Amino acid sequence: MNIETAEFLASSQGLQLLAEAAETDAGTFKLAAFLRSRTTPDFAAAVSSMLHLRKKAEKKFKAAAEMLFTRSGLEQASAEEISNYRTTRFTTAGINSIADLCCGIGGDSISFSKKLKVTGIDLNPARLVFARHNIGVYRNENNFKTLEQDITTVPLTDMGIEAFFIDPARRTQNGERLFHPESWSPKLSEILQLIHNSCPTAGIKCAPGIDHADIPAEAEAEFISYNGELRECILWFGGLKREISRQATLLPGEHILYGTNPQLPVTALKNYIYEPDSAVIRAGLVELLGSQLGADKISDSICYLTADSAVETPFAKCFQIVTSFKFKEKELKQQLKKLDCGSLNILKRGIGVDIPTLQKKLKLRGSKHYTLLLTRSFDEKVAIIAQRC
Repeated sequence: MNIETAEFLASSQGLQLLAEAAETDAGTFKLAAFLRSRTTPDFAAAVSSMLHLRKKAEKKFKAAAEMLFTRSGLEQASAEEISNYRTTRFTTAGINSIADLCCGIGGDSISFSKKLKVTGIDLNPARLVFARHNIGVYRNENNFKTLEQDITTVPLTDMGIEAFFIDPARRTQNGERLFHPESWSPKLSEILQLIHNSCPTAGIKCAPGIDHADIPAEAEAEFISYNGELRECILWFGGLKREISRQATLLPGEHILYGTNPQLPVTALKNYIYEPDSAVIRAGLVELLGSQLGADKISDSICYLTADSAVETPFAKCFQIVTSFKFKEKELKQQLKKLDCGSLNILKRGIGVDIPTLQKKLKLRGSKHYTLLLTRSFDEKVAIIAQRC
């Protein structure tokens, strides 16, 4: 988006037009005709697109209906509750002023500016226009200023900045995801150079699928899931890092798991089976969780845990095993018919099964609901029919 369009959308005229357009039925030609009668074709298209982005943003921001977005900025933005949680890491460390590098539309700066003095730095002036507007929506503009500059050349310590946070671009202009840290913009190596040379206290937002081999040895990696979905990994450095290497965090509720993994034996299936949260799995803390639950592993290479009794935990889904057997489709159909199964939630780990195809083949007609876990136990393919605890 160019600066002229951004400034129009953030102006009183543009905001008024957005408000009026929001009251028009967007499902008809009426909206397009209304916008064409009020402004230029380019601005009309921008208003129409903004209404769509605001609707999508409702899942992430409470004040989405008043905010301004770019498509890429919204896609990469964290949910507001995650950003609020991250802010506590800075305040707990006694930080008062931070730089939000590559701040984009200001999604993270919104949360930071509630409790900290924030400098939003970005090379794109249009995004900075949106960032200033969005911080104003939350009435935190007194705690926020912007700087249009390449983040790799900013003298952070000379500016009185105590720490920085960065969410590097991890998509191409076409929206394709970039997985290798050296393909990000800026590259991870450039960010680490900034940490080593300018400001050692920092947080880097990464995709949760980051290869553990790419995580710097001096960083703490916090894997965050939100409402059961793995969302991101934060690398903490300097004064924000604690004396641990990995942490799993589940939001909302701030359920936190960290520690040293013990050795867990591999055993036969017992009465219950646990599926750990994805944050626990990515943090490599399955064995630690198992020790807390009194559970064992069912395989050296599979993250499912099994136990004689059920223990309530936010870190895993627990299922009571109804029956288990060597996985064969014919046997599976017979068992499901015997159990009067009419609906089935299928989970798999370690088995290459196409779930939609299997669902069609089963032709369930019963009245009861079960969960089917397809996995390996002692390297043998097994089917586990269970019910959620």
